[in-house]
Amino acid sequence: MNSLFIEAPAKINWRLKILGRKKDGYHLLCSLMQNICLTDTIFLSISRQDSCLISKGPAIFQEDNLAYAAWLLLKRELGLTYGLKIRIEKRIPIGAGLGGGSADAAAVLKGANELFDLGLSREELSGFGLKLGADIPFCLLGGLAKAEGVGEKLTPLPLPPPLSLLLANPGYSVSTREVFADFSLSNQAFALEKKENAACFELSQALLAGDIYAIIALMENDLTASAYRLCPPIYKLAQSLRALGLNPLLCGSGGTLITLAENSDALAKAKVALAFVPWLVQVKTIGGTA
Repeated sequence: MNSLFIEAPAKINWRLKILGRKKDGYHLLCSLMQNICLTDTIFLSISRQDSCLISKGPAIFQEDNLAYAAWLLLKRELGLTYGLKIRIEKRIPIGAGLGGGSADAAAVLKGANELFDLGLSREELSGFGLKLGADIPFCLLGGLAKAEGVGEKLTPLPLPPPLSLLLANPGYSVSTREVFADFSLSNQAFALEKKENAACFELSQALLAGDIYAIIALMENDLTASAYRLCPPIYKLAQSLRALGLNPLLCGSGGTLITLAENSDALAKAKVALAFVPWLVQVKTIGGTA
């Protein structure tokens, strides 16, 4: 086998709470994460030279991205002499809180492991991935999981039936580093671990039951106020969604807002009403049984 391709799904955070901060500056989290049916496609092939081409509109050659960094890290750490050609068909917006870069990196790690028959476990791949980004371990696992620590401590959870979501982005990317820095400056109190463990369990049960009202009541993101301050268009978009009777949730560090409703028709109507929004997509979560 000289080539392969992998679908790299985006992720959402149903709940993201900050439990504390480590001495090295990284924040300790408790988050409930799930994959959605929005993917980048990663094409990998053995080559004499390493390269990374990203296709979104006109194809551009780009070495400064997590997918390429993941391969170079793997190659350096294992002393590999192979060359890898990477081509990425982008559908997940960059800097949108949907983990697109992390998903691409995870796909490259998994793909290279298979392509070169490296025999690495998911835990070993996660160790490499964590050096580049806190979301990569989840992207390697996939499904629905509770993430703790800086994102590396994962508890897989039963996969609920798929739910319809509306993703909305005002066309602005938000710096994860800046959002966390703003949170640290403006907040002194952290969420309680015991309370968050209970909330994540309750939310996972609501997802399994498809209880929309219970899910909405438990959706929360501690980074919301910081993202709104740093990027007012996100706040304005949230207000537009609320005016339609929806309950927007900031995904990750932003700037994508996710909403769900009792049925997909309500989301379809909202999509029509929000036609002015630069990026608006109706998707489903990756679920167990339809």
